[in-house]
Amino acid sequence: MAGFYERLGTRAGASDEQVRSGYHQALARLVKKLRVARTQGADTAVIEAHRDELREAFEVLTDAARRRRYDLMLRLDLEGLPHGAEELWDRVEGGLVDPSAAAAVEVVRAVTSLDLGEPFTPMEEERTEPVNHRSVPAPVPQLPPRPRAVSLLTQDEREERAFQAVATLPEPASLPAVSMPAPSVVSVQRPAVLDPAGLLGQASLDSVAEHVGYDGRYLKSARESRSMSLEQVSEETKIAVRYLKAIEANDVNRLPAAVFVRGYLREIAAVLEIEQGALVEGYMAVYIQQRGG
Repeated sequence: MAGFYERLGTRAGASDEQVRSGYHQALARLVKKLRVARTQGADTAVIEAHRDELREAFEVLTDAARRRRYDLMLRLDLEGLPHGAEELWDRVEGGLVDPSAAAAVEVVRAVTSLDLGEPFTPMEEERTEPVNHRSVPAPVPQLPPRPRAVSLLTQDEREERAFQAVATLPEPASLPAVSMPAPSVVSVQRPAVLDPAGLLGQASLDSVAEHVGYDGRYLKSARESRSMSLEQVSEETKIAVRYLKAIEANDVNRLPAAVFVRGYLREIAAVLEIEQGALVEGYMAVYIQQRGG
């Protein structure tokens, strides 16, 4: 089975940008295969399983702690396990202990004469000193935990209901318009630029996805290939123009919570007639990487 780096077409030590680029390129290739399989009526289970593997590899390699542990596992698999517990801990400590925490302890050791002991040991030493039972307070009785509410809706249904609850909210009232004299300039209405030859068709969108991934630039290319304005997309999807602009600009800090962005992306994909699954996965990877969830 291919490892996480091999799935994304990268090597150990690759930067976050290289990992992200490899993920989007591999995802774009899978989307092509998925489209062909669906057109031919073939079974898509294997392709969808590969897409899940790609997502897992991306999530692990873009998380510093999880990637450090994964690299440690690869090194131990290559070099073999040592015989003693102390030697094993010496080799795995760098992967299990946060380097910043270890560095902080060393700084404190350098500036104080107090005995700090060994805070990062594989197991806690047994306590040998006698315990004064008289000084130990009586345990406080704990109340049983309250039962958690059980929802009969799936995660997708909960997200869809949350999206529908705010999708139809009216736009905030704008400031009153200021009456200004109209300039004496004759405006010339330019005809809309169409695409009769299909130069901005699906093949071009696939090329955009391979080069930049499924982010705002891909959505802008898809919208322009349909000769649609932001206002037209807003009218079809009931999504505010300001959010559409922020999505196309990858300005995730101007977007609402992730659950609403996923709903927006599904509505936009339906209007532009593009693959919803790849768009939501690719764009939310950008959203999470920049905003953290």
